[in-house]
Amino acid sequence: MKYLRNVILLIFICLPILVFAKPVESELSSTNGIIKKFNVGRISIENVGYTRYSNLLSSGVSGVIIKGALYNSYARDVKLEITLKVYNKNQEPLQEFISDVAVDENGIATYQQNIYSNEISYSLDDIKYYSLTAELGTDVEILEKGENDVYYLEDYFVRVNVNDNNVFNVEESFLATFRNKIVEVKSKIPFRHVYVRDDGTKVNKRAIISNIDTDDYYNLTTEEGLRVLTIGKEDKTNTKKNYYLTYDYNVGVDTLNDNDEFVFYLISNYDVKVDGLSFEIVMPKEFDKDNIEFVDQYGTEVKNVDYEVNGNVITGSIDGIINPQVAYAIRIKLDDNYFGKCTNNISNLLIASIFVPIVFVILTLLFWFIEKKQRNKVYKGNMYFNKNINALELSYLYNGKVKDRDIPSLLFNLANEGYIEIEKLKKGYKIIKKRDYKGIDRVEKIFMNELFDDGDILYRKDLSISLYSIKEMINSKLSDDKRKKKIYSDSFINRKIIYWIMVLIILAMNIINLLIEYQPSVIMFNIIVSAIGYIILLYSLFKKKSIMEKMLYTLVALIFIVIPIVLTSYKAFLVDMTYDIVYVVGIICMLIIISVAGLMSDRTRYGRYIFNKIESYKNYLMKLDEDIIVREYKKNKNLLYDILPNAFVLGTSDKIMELFKDIVVDGPEWYKCQDFKIDEFYDDFKNIYSDIFIALKSSKK
Repeated sequence: MKYLRNVILLIFICLPILVFAKPVESELSSTNGIIKKFNVGRISIENVGYTRYSNLLSSGVSGVIIKGALYNSYARDVKLEITLKVYNKNQEPLQEFISDVAVDENGIATYQQNIYSNEISYSLDDIKYYSLTAELGTDVEILEKGENDVYYLEDYFVRVNVNDNNVFNVEESFLATFRNKIVEVKSKIPFRHVYVRDDGTKVNKRAIISNIDTDDYYNLTTEEGLRVLTIGKEDKTNTKKNYYLTYDYNVGVDTLNDNDEFVFYLISNYDVKVDGLSFEIVMPKEFDKDNIEFVDQYGTEVKNVDYEVNGNVITGSIDGIINPQVAYAIRIKLDDNYFGKCTNNISNLLIASIFVPIVFVILTLLFWFIEKKQRNKVYKGNMYFNKNINALELSYLYNGKVKDRDIPSLLFNLANEGYIEIEKLKKGYKIIKKRDYKGIDRVEKIFMNELFDDGDILYRKDLSISLYSIKEMINSKLSDDKRKKKIYSDSFINRKIIYWIMVLIILAMNIINLLIEYQPSVIMFNIIVSAIGYIILLYSLFKKKSIMEKMLYTLVALIFIVIPIVLTSYKAFLVDMTYDIVYVVGIICMLIIISVAGLMSDRTRYGRYIFNKIESYKNYLMKLDEDIIVREYKKNKNLLYDILPNAFVLGTSDKIMELFKDIVVDGPEWYKCQDFKIDEFYDDFKNIYSDIFIALKSSKK
């Protein structure tokens, strides 16, 4: 999981999240001159001069004042850190003086540094030059946004009723003052309860927000992990308006081992400044008031809070301007188990997003195990499979398709039935039609008619002409709808659709779970693009492709699957490890289901039954021994020629011939030669197979 977070972070490391101003140094000025002007962003520092006094500020001590004016063009209050450097005649630095200067929005401030002779280790006469270095202490991006501010908040009051189950009933009210006209006001409530403890550990807990309400028209949306409450409508006749809103904030079970703690942000997530804040916190029972502290968003304690405690009620205020993106929180260390009956604030959707994919994987593996067990079911074998099924049909039922190399088996089935005679010549052979086909097998009839379409005697050289288009005709008959449906499920209602539905459910839950709390506006985009990725992945898994092609398809599929969610919501992965776990678990489960589904057969119940029967028959032929062959041969002198076509399409013919090598057998009635030898017959048998196979591949009319 750590690597996934690092990859996501690496992809977006170059995005400009925050932009801070760089320090700006003035020109070097002599004590007889002034620094006329230099700018730090939109702050202008002007007319900085050096003045020496024999009695500095009536202190009775000689000294120096270096003084200038600061002009702020930002629509924000700004803090600067100004460093004064003084130098000797060789322009070597003597000392630095650092001070902070605050400038109101669009306002003017004075910079002044006093240097007393009794506080320095050198003489005032040694100072011949000086310079200033100024650095903004405020994020430039926030400052720039100030130009677009159309309102600010006053008289901000928040009341929090804390329940003993760690659920906060929050009330907020404020006065909004607009520059020109009343516009919509946005209040942002975070889904994450984030803060820093005394020991530096960062807490990042999921919060459940409920019962949001206000006394005005409002609209609720979710944007990047925030519940955004847009209140009010445009009003051109007024410039001030009071607002009131309430909501419940559940942070769930306390995670400290030895203590409980109460933490709540009195103000956060506002894009405009707030002029003054007051608060009232009602705790459910007694607590140690010495454990109260106020901190900013970085966990640093703040001192400019006036408050008092009366029983279980804390009231207080923060005077002055609170700039945008500045957060103040109250934190109270409490006795262990102070909060009881806390609910687990993990949403049902989140729980389902973890467990449903795992359940689907278990079901998929269970179905696969059951099918595998059924697929490996062994039936009692015997020497003959089914006299009503010829060797080619046997091959089709076993392999699920017509193979060119198995079509020649029809020739030997027809010979065994008395329709064909094969005569061995000095060079080659000839195939002789003995009588017209009178059977009911459509495939044998097609083969017979096509084979002897131009005459009743066929030589080796005539095969390519006689077998033209026979493959397509046989394939059409063997693969007709009735026969195929009997063996295979229809492609549309194939039971594998269950697994694809599972994958789509996981995909939807995976994306929706993440985005419903982070960025729901892009849910459909993510689902559609990710679905395209899974279609590409499925295509690569079930089509015969080279390894390189499959890797390329998989890479493209993963790009479609992962990149959309990363592009739209990568920050969610960085702020909440739960999202990472859910997303990775979902992807792994989908890949397992897709892979296992690819291993499962498309056969119907009858298709699996007939496959197992043929598999058992094949194994029976492979396990035959000489004693069984001798015993069966005594019952049927044509045994070898009856089973040889089936053995050939099942790949067991060499095994059968090995068992017959020490048995004296007569040649079949349909095979004519001067001196019958079993080895020569088998070679001829294979040669005829090969010739017909080659003819099927290259035949032309």
